Amino acid sequence: GLRAIEILAADQPFIVDTVRLVLRRRGQHELVLLHPLLTIERDLDGGIESLGRESVPRTRESYVYAEIHALDDASECERLESELRRALADARRVVGDHAAMLARLREHATRIEACADALSGACERARNLAEMFRWLESEGFLFMGYRRYAVQREAGGYRVSLDLFEGPLDLLL
Repeated sequence: GLRAIEILAADQPFIVDTVRLVLRRRGQHELVLLHPLLTIERDLDGGIESLGRESVPRTRESYVYAEIHALDDASECERLESELRRALADARRVVGDHAAMLARLREHATRIEACADALSGACERARNLAEMFRWLESEGFLFMGYRRYAVQREAGGYRVSLDLFEGPLDLLL
């Protein structure tokens, strides 16, 4: 037998990839996978008022329909549903923080370049690092997390700690 999976969510990158990844982790393969984008107008309670493209206040939502081989029992269906919900929430968080992470990357590249001339013997290394940061951004690298650390010199070495004022941006909050 077959089992159908249906998901309706606000459109965002990585929805299909996330669904496929969850299925692969569970040893499943989609037999059919459809992913149309729907233009939906909703009422204040979230109910669907209309579908189509004529109205301005409508938003795009992703509809995912997948067929897989039947699951053994209801508890397995519940586990799959739970894993899909968690994975899609994680994807939303990563996509939501991505712009902020790219802004931090650009900020660090600019700071590194600004300091490069003052770094004795490390000017070329600093410029190469800033160039690598820009390459990561231009190649569409997806950042899953960002942390900023404070480094303090102490007797006998350095102490490194998470900069709590920066606030984490990432999947692993």
